[in-house]
Amino acid sequence: VKSCSARLVALVVRYSGNMSDLRDVIIVGSGPAGYTAAIYLGRAGFKPLVIAGALTPGGQLVNTTEVENFPGFPDGVMGPELMDNMQRQAEKFGAEIVWDDVVSVSNNDVTGVKTVSVDQGDVFETHALIIATGSEYRKLDIPGEAEYSGKGVSYCATCDGFFFRDKPIIVVGGGDSAFTEADFLSRFGSSVTLIHRRSEFRASQILVERAQQNPKITIVTDSVVEEILGDDNGAQSVNIRNVITGETSTIAANGIFVAIGHSPATAFIDGIVQRDAGGYIQVDGASTRTSTAGIFAAGDCVDSIYRQAISAAGMGCRAALDAQAYLQQ
Repeated sequence: VKSCSARLVALVVRYSGNMSDLRDVIIVGSGPAGYTAAIYLGRAGFKPLVIAGALTPGGQLVNTTEVENFPGFPDGVMGPELMDNMQRQAEKFGAEIVWDDVVSVSNNDVTGVKTVSVDQGDVFETHALIIATGSEYRKLDIPGEAEYSGKGVSYCATCDGFFFRDKPIIVVGGGDSAFTEADFLSRFGSSVTLIHRRSEFRASQILVERAQQNPKITIVTDSVVEEILGDDNGAQSVNIRNVITGETSTIAANGIFVAIGHSPATAFIDGIVQRDAGGYIQVDGASTRTSTAGIFAAGDCVDSIYRQAISAAGMGCRAALDAQAYLQQ
């Protein structure tokens, strides 16, 4: 809660006449969380500024083909189309979009004003700030990965597993996510081969045992995927190497699911709000309030568990309502 003196200083700063660019609220990020927050705040009359990113606006969905699990689209919707619709809806209600990347954020403890600097040199100031920058899938960085991304290579079993019905599938990783995805994908694929670079797993024992008892899952240890091969129809196989013997082999695969973790895009906010050991922003309970008054966080930069478009959108709604309550204090 802002003190009376802090509120007075903030009002003086706001109406001093030399800070016309001081915003009520800025949203950093343009995925489902960011755009949903912008829609809610726009309808409430706050005219949010959305700093959407320079190279990858729209979040991970812009790299997704057909999305079949977002409510309201019984025939599915293309990821880029869904994000374009969210953007236009936010702009309809008064949101302003800036296509740039945030490089730093600072907070004035006295006035409560947050200063946001972007890559092209512009500086914006705001009373409330919503961080919705999401997270990035960790990549293998091997030949063929980028070439066949969306054509066999995927980072989300829930999103894309259905497309590989009765086809051979590979999952790369050794943690809970990899084993959970392997189990899920066994419902669709003709076979699932889980490849891990070590002989021991980070996954929970119960998940490992479940995979070992699943007749459709084969576990290959002490091995790494070195190359993804394919043709105009998409990925067809992978080359793997045993890290102990050096032996190489090729495994047929139309679906290659990479499950080696995520990296939240939160480095620019380091030191301003509390983050956990993995870099995810910590919030207060079921709210979106961070450790710094007036800064809120939503979506995959907070959520290390679900990481779904619909859950991110729901959190974006909560962030907008939390920010609105803060601004109306």
